[in-house]
Order: sequence, then C-alpha cells, then structure tokens
Amino acid sequence: VQDDLLSLPLCPPPYDVFVARQMGYVAHSQASVATTDAETVLFQCKPYPESGFCNQFEPGGPHSGLGWVAVGPCRWAEDGSSSSSSTGSTSGTVMATTTSTVGA
Repeated sequence: VQDDLLSLPLCPPPYDVFVARQMGYVAHSQASVATTDAETVLFQCKPYPESGFCNQFEPGGPHSGLGWVAVGPCRWAEDGSSSSSSTGSTSGTVMATTTSTVGA
C-alpha cells in the first residue's frame, strides 16, 4: 500500500479563492482539493478558452468541468508540504500565479 501511495504525484497547493479573484489561474494551472472521503485530488485548468472558467468555478464543485479536469488523486510530501512552495512555472507546468498587470 505504501508503494501505491508513493506512485501518486505530489499535490499542488490547495485551490485558493483569493488566487481566483486575482484571475491567477491560467491554462494548465494546478490546484488540489480535499474530497469528503479523506482523499486529495489534483485538478488542472483546461487550455484557452476554457481556462477562463478556472477563476469562476472551484475545482470539484458544480460546473467545475467547464474549466477544470480532475487528473486524479495526489499525495502530500512526507513533511506535509505541496509539490511547490512557490508560484510560477516549474518543469513546463504553470502553477497558480498571482501576477498582476496593474500599472503595466
């Protein structure tokens, strides 16, 4: 069973309403959501133009399929951290970002 858990991808940071309000979820952003059965599921934002829905609907909630794809279960690192402690691009995967264009 332990080997099965280790084969799961590490969970990205949990979905954050504040990030969504800042239009921070873009195509291929990832977020995790804890489910009612004590499992955490990794979601990925769909490519443009569906990616616009990622900031409107929480992954796993009603209508989340408009912008999010459930990738599958994920696991937390042994120290309880996520796969990325910072935002931005890592290995070609765009994580949730809070980049602002104010004043640009």
